[in-house]
Amino acid sequence: MLFHNRLASRFAEHDWFSVLVEFVIVLAGILAALAFDDWRQDREDASRTHEHLAQIANEIRSNLWSIDRVQNGALLRKREALELVIRYLDDPSRVNATPEQMLAAFAESTTKVTPWLSDNQLQALQNSGDLRLLDDPELAGELVGTYAAEQTLFPQIDAFRGAYPGRVQQLLPASLQTADNPLRNYALGATAPTIADPLTATEALAQIRLHRDELLPLARGEATVCTATWYALERMKSDFQDVLEELRPWDTSPVDLPRLQQQAQQPASKRPTP
Repeated sequence: MLFHNRLASRFAEHDWFSVLVEFVIVLAGILAALAFDDWRQDREDASRTHEHLAQIANEIRSNLWSIDRVQNGALLRKREALELVIRYLDDPSRVNATPEQMLAAFAESTTKVTPWLSDNQLQALQNSGDLRLLDDPELAGELVGTYAAEQTLFPQIDAFRGAYPGRVQQLLPASLQTADNPLRNYALGATAPTIADPLTATEALAQIRLHRDELLPLARGEATVCTATWYALERMKSDFQDVLEELRPWDTSPVDLPRLQQQAQQPASKRPTP
């Protein structure tokens, strides 16, 4: 009110210089307030973006751990089992193993190996609309593309997958499923009830020998799946590592996976199961 009275007085006195000074002061105050609001909003946006990217870095590190665990655990066991199975189907006399060991190898060779990956933090960044706040559009594209690799690569692997897993499972005794089912490791130590089956391991292996001509080409096809899975995991691991390096300025945790490297050097029989 004082400002209006003072301004009215300046007009009445025709003191145009003072009127101009009053307007300049008011305008400067408004511009300063707007600049401060912009500065505060920029700081809030930068802080929110930093938090998102730090969380994504942690999520990527978790995904790398999952890929490494699968590649040096379940996938390695599947490959070793397939080698034994193919050798047996080609010539049983070349393999020195008990019926129980062979059936366990057949069961292991049917495992579908897929890493347990998370994209929760990227989804949170996209859903919040804050992806637009990234100053580097190339980084934003790399983030989205790297996370999309799973949906791009694994359907291609599924295209190679044939009848081998289901056919082998049909020939295995139901009673062995408790110990040899491909999903047993997801139960975190719990054991499923055993389904009684009069078919013995020796009898089951004899049936498998009768189907050698059918199973050998299918097993070789499953080897294609196994190899393709390795290539897919290797590509995903490389892309995640590259993006993690790009996120270093926002990363609040050290990039260090020594324990996984030690596990990769251990014999497969001593590695933790996925």
